Amino acid sequence: MLLPVLWLQVGCGESRNEAAVRAQNACAGIAVIKYATFKGALPIEDRAFDELLQVLDEARPCLVEKIDDTTPASDTSDHKNLKAGDLALFFLEASDGINWVELLPATIQTDIRARGIAAYFAFVNDPKNRTWLRDQVRKHYENGFVPNTRKRKELIALRKWALEQKTSNGNGD
Repeated sequence: MLLPVLWLQVGCGESRNEAAVRAQNACAGIAVIKYATFKGALPIEDRAFDELLQVLDEARPCLVEKIDDTTPASDTSDHKNLKAGDLALFFLEASDGINWVELLPATIQTDIRARGIAAYFAFVNDPKNRTWLRDQVRKHYENGFVPNTRKRKELIALRKWALEQKTSNGNGD
């Protein structure tokens, strides 16, 4: 329920330097985001996800650079090879609406349509491919990709609802 109030603090209550430091710290913690948070309105607490969402505009360049980060994610319940870079990419998809699949080579796009997310993980298992994908995402933003603010608003509303459900159901971490 604090999400909207905290959201306003970034723009109103902090200096640019404080916001930049907060964004860097939030981005640095990408590996501790719970993968389940991306699955929808799950009433789970994920402070790292919520903090990053609050400082997204300032953290976006760092998130792009994190795409080739191979630090293991702390939550690997769904994907044993999940890395910080994957979480950064999935966060940009969820918050900005970036379609990273369309940035991949056509053969990999076809493979993803056939095999799903496993094809993505096979592709980025090679560090060169992970770096290549990071460079493609960076170019996409540099070439004028405009983040979808509707996606971000929907994500904020979804997280607010999920946290309210958690509170009303008495579920705690």
